[in-house]
Amino acid sequence: MKRPLFASAFALSAVAAVIVVSPAFATQEAAKKPVTFAEVGPVLKKNCAGCHTGDYAKAGIKLDSLKNIMESKAVVAGKPEKSKIYLAASGAKGVKRMPPGPKALDEKTVAMLKTWIEQGAK
Repeated sequence: MKRPLFASAFALSAVAAVIVVSPAFATQEAAKKPVTFAEVGPVLKKNCAGCHTGDYAKAGIKLDSLKNIMESKAVVAGKPEKSKIYLAASGAKGVKRMPPGPKALDEKTVAMLKTWIEQGAK
């Protein structure tokens, strides 16, 4: 009688462990996937370039091309914690979240930006 109870408890524990650990592995796998400007560019164009382009770009930050992003110093390659784009998109402490209001980027998109910057913003 004790053996079936033990087996059931063990099986339940194993299933719970898989459920808890699976998201961590998925996140690690996503972080390994290279993220390029080909993926990031359309997001920035759709959500940011409306205010951050041309001669009158807000805060002098132009987000309409990789060249302009780098010239605006909006990204510090390899360092999201020092990159204006990531700090604004994530709403880091003391930084106004961009885009503002209901247009704010979702967590998955912010994570993609972070990964892109960590990987060298190419």
